Amino acid sequence: MTCLAFQRMRSIAVSATPRVVVALALVTVASIGLQGCSSSGSSSSEPTDEAVITPPNPAADLVVDSASVSDSSPDAGASFTLRATVRNRGDAGSAATTLRYYRSSDATISASDTQVGTDAVGGLAASSASAESTSLTAPAAAGTYYYGACVDPVGDESDTDNNCSGAARVDVSSPDGGASDSYCRAGDTLQPGQSCTIYTTSFTFDVESSGRGCLRAGGILSCSGSSQNLRSTTLNGVRITFVARRNANDSWTIDEIDPSPDGSGGGTDDHGDTFADATRVAIPSTTAGELEEGGDRDYFRAEVAQAGTYSVETTGSTDTYGTGFDGNRSLLEWNDDGGSGSNFKIEGDLEPGTYFVEVRGFSSSTTGTYEVVVRPVSGGGGGDSYCRDGQRIDNGTECDIYSTDAVLGIDSSGRFCTRSVPGWGDGCTRGSVGGRWLIDRRGGIRIYATRTTSAYWTIDDVEPEPAD
Repeated sequence: MTCLAFQRMRSIAVSATPRVVVALALVTVASIGLQGCSSSGSSSSEPTDEAVITPPNPAADLVVDSASVSDSSPDAGASFTLRATVRNRGDAGSAATTLRYYRSSDATISASDTQVGTDAVGGLAASSASAESTSLTAPAAAGTYYYGACVDPVGDESDTDNNCSGAARVDVSSPDGGASDSYCRAGDTLQPGQSCTIYTTSFTFDVESSGRGCLRAGGILSCSGSSQNLRSTTLNGVRITFVARRNANDSWTIDEIDPSPDGSGGGTDDHGDTFADATRVAIPSTTAGELEEGGDRDYFRAEVAQAGTYSVETTGSTDTYGTGFDGNRSLLEWNDDGGSGSNFKIEGDLEPGTYFVEVRGFSSSTTGTYEVVVRPVSGGGGGDSYCRDGQRIDNGTECDIYSTDAVLGIDSSGRFCTRSVPGWGDGCTRGSVGGRWLIDRRGGIRIYATRTTSAYWTIDDVEPEPAD
């Protein structure tokens, strides 16, 4: 009778996925049938051998989520925080280990980079995570750096090639504007064969031997034999201004540039005309500004500590136009008359990080004063009721002094009022516009405020204050 003959089986381990092993039996088909066969070919109820499926051994798999920093554009020597999260993606618990923080010259983080700190990480159950952070000091030399972290492997880890995070870019500014670097600056003259780097970007400008001036980012972005005239132009997602001209001897002179490491791309102003020279503002805050001449641009910089919805707008009679950028100078949003009257207003959901806003006039001839107002709308740092440096307190509103029972408020008539300040008590005082009021070191509380207009006061300094 016909039958299915099984020769002796052998098992081969085949990797189907990183965690699945299949035992594959090799069989030789002698004839077709539904019954087993004996070695002599006669009918038998038992096969010669059988295949066995072997389950995998559970193992940990540690990864480090992409790193982030509290300040992506610190001054040289300034402090900032580097954060990373260690996660166990495996199906078994991991032993305690060490997270190592690194500084790199490129966007690839590895254990061969410069170690700048460590954190102890306790044992992690499968699918659990541990958020870590360390306080660092920005390098003394201005330039672009990359930070990240790697977690040390643990025993029997299933994959150790994924133990390092992605990189967080940090652009360090030089507080003294020293020019001992290769960055492009307004007024620089480059000879054929020379080049410079546009600050905080991957762009370079070089003068070829033929006399052409070329902007590059890996490949050619723009080349010219006579002039470069890029004003507030987005290239590869980065907003830049670059104006340069070719001279008779084939050298090139840079007339305008932004971003610039020392703010040399713009003239003297109440607020910087470049990303590198942006005025830092708190959240919330109200800051006065002025477009002194046609074409003037004022830059502001804010640090978002918590994810949430934020708004930035101007108030006043000047017709303003606003543009928002992230910490990498990439364009986010722009607006013309979204606010009151001819003022712009931008509102959106933001993750923790550095953000910039550019304020300019609607036309190239627009001049005048304005106030830029930054505030949380919901969910973000500063969305509580605590008083903060730079905060605007409108008539009829109040804020709480952090970690105390004290309250600062402005009544409906514009008087400066306090409650529960030790050694000071409750009371109100009236101040003229431009006048200031100081409560210094009363029970550890300091409040220094200015009556900015008849409608509100501005907190110049308050202690204690939430860290955000």
